[in-house]
Amino acid sequence: MSSKNKFIFSWSILFSLWAVQGILFLWQFTALPSDTGQGLLFGYSWFRLTGIILVFLWIVFTSTMAIYAWKYHTWKVKRLDTIFTAVSGDILLVVSLLTAIVGQAALAVLSGLSQHGAIFSYAAYAARLAPLINLATLTGLELIGWIVIHRWQSYRSGLESGKPLFQKSLIVWGILGALSIFVGITGLG
Repeated sequence: MSSKNKFIFSWSILFSLWAVQGILFLWQFTALPSDTGQGLLFGYSWFRLTGIILVFLWIVFTSTMAIYAWKYHTWKVKRLDTIFTAVSGDILLVVSLLTAIVGQAALAVLSGLSQHGAIFSYAAYAARLAPLINLATLTGLELIGWIVIHRWQSYRSGLESGKPLFQKSLIVWGILGALSIFVGITGLG
């Protein structure tokens, strides 16, 4: 298998993975207890229907991208592979990291608020937001790993150009590790 086919296959696998994760989180979203008092359609509230539609659109989008990345090599090289070298890749790294941290921090705050006091609606908010936030978090972390791995491979030949990327990725993984330790120690996760 040539390297050209390897990268096409890799992009299609990443998009397929995101589609499968979307299916799992769609199932998690629809399996939540129904809102019998506020149900618009099949016992689902407007928020849950919106979430179900968004996750379904995510599945359709990532499935389409998986097929498109597998079939059209020139489009993949012009569009998708540019995130490995362009400034847009750096922006995606930062946005993905912020999405992962802020989303999980919001879930931790909602879970913490539901445990202190008689306001249990925060637990319901956390349960309903969890599928969407967890999908965004996993997608962000996988995109960070994807960009770092491919940039590391492209910079591997020249050690001098790879050191700043290694330092940036160490900072990113250090922040994620510190967040994991914080959640593990405090139990807010």
